Amino acid sequence: RDLVRSRGLGDVYKRQLDDFDENFVDRVADPVEEGQGILCEVCYCEYKVEDFFSLSCKHTFCVNCQADHLKTKITNGQAMKLPCMQQGCKEHYTLE
Repeated sequence: RDLVRSRGLGDVYKRQLDDFDENFVDRVADPVEEGQGILCEVCYCEYKVEDFFSLSCKHTFCVNCQADHLKTKITNGQAMKLPCMQQGCKEHYTLE
């Protein structure tokens, strides 16, 4: 959050980062034993199905990796257009 203030990104980014922290970052998925869950193609850990999230593009990643991805984008001032984690995908996160 200090980075957001130091770059002068304004109240919009700070509000989005605060909302993001309250609604998503606190959720942490715990890996399951190998063969007992679904593999995340980013961190290569297996998680329960409910520990995954996908956009309308159907690219699915664990909530841990997505939280890290979104937090990085928001902190870097890219909160207005948060892209899917899949390289080349044109889908973006929305508030809906």
